[in-house]
Amino acid sequence: MTRGARIWLLLGWVGAAILPWHLVVEAGWFDWLLGYPASGPRTALVLGITGHEWWLLPVALPLLLATWPLIRGTAREQASKTLVAAGLAGLAIVIVQGFAIGLSGWSYAFLGTMFGAGGPSQTGMGVGAGLTSMSFLLLMSQGLA
Repeated sequence: MTRGARIWLLLGWVGAAILPWHLVVEAGWFDWLLGYPASGPRTALVLGITGHEWWLLPVALPLLLATWPLIRGTAREQASKTLVAAGLAGLAIVIVQGFAIGLSGWSYAFLGTMFGAGGPSQTGMGVGAGLTSMSFLLLMSQGLA
């Protein structure tokens, strides 16, 4: 795995585990940047593990997939294929969950019938979502290169 891929993988984990995943509406600009208002950490992994926003947990799967060649010491060709798959999967997960859940619940009626009316709600994507999404794109690009 190239040094650039390692850096983007690290930044993807930082975006998912440390930075706020959603826009913090009730906080000032400095709190928004840090992502830790009075309500506590708002990272994707913390929100997913605590069950507040369970739909954010699948974001970790492509990051784990991209980490596997680094841990395993996989050959460059196989690592490239894994990075492309992880990048595509990560972007797909972020896009699907971003469009499926809006401010007032499910964005599509068929989701309401499948999972129950109303559904969860979420605000716009924040710094963590942006950095993680960018890392998925660039991991895919590293794999293609």
